[in-house]
Amino acid sequence: MSVLKFQSRVVGQVLGLSVVTLVLFGLGACASQTGGTAYLEPQRFERNILVLAGDEDAAAIYHARPLQSRLGTSLTEPLRRAGHQVFDHRNLAIRWDGRRRLSDQELLDLAANDITDVERLIIFSTYVTASQTGGRPDVKLRLEARAFAVPDGRFLGRAERGKTAALSLPATCDGFCYMEALGELAQPLAAEVGAQLVNQLQNVADSYLLRLRGF
Repeated sequence: MSVLKFQSRVVGQVLGLSVVTLVLFGLGACASQTGGTAYLEPQRFERNILVLAGDEDAAAIYHARPLQSRLGTSLTEPLRRAGHQVFDHRNLAIRWDGRRRLSDQELLDLAANDITDVERLIIFSTYVTASQTGGRPDVKLRLEARAFAVPDGRFLGRAERGKTAALSLPATCDGFCYMEALGELAQPLAAEVGAQLVNQLQNVADSYLLRLRGF
């Protein structure tokens, strides 16, 4: 069996390329005479993915908060179960100034230059607003994630989940206690965002094999 490999961003773009169209047309004509077949086959789905907390938006929770590590772990579990190799900030050799917020582009540059063979970057941001009702804080949580190809920075998709709930906190609850309660509320949202990303990434292919039979 002969195999030819084509590089493309998505299936539609592959089929839209005139050169591929001409190749398939020619092979089809040849197949009618030889009994051979030709078809495109997507390459592997599993990818090397780096997941980082993003806080370019000043309203987002700071990337170095322990809560972000907790949510990152929940977000990556569906990706791992789907067969992806997942890295996070602990795998980075480069450490940026912890007091500084980085843009998505700066995180893309970090992903492209720090870890060998990273193919996807997922940046997630966490937003929290709170108000007081009846002596208890009402919390509105929103977690969003953006997926990019590495190193070209191509946008691949976005996932988001949100929830509003009243927190039952002890009278002596301090900042640590408050963040723990937020974590309990936000972890299921992060897992749902991860599952969304699995579905989105599954629909994105970069390379295809043109398989030839009977020629």
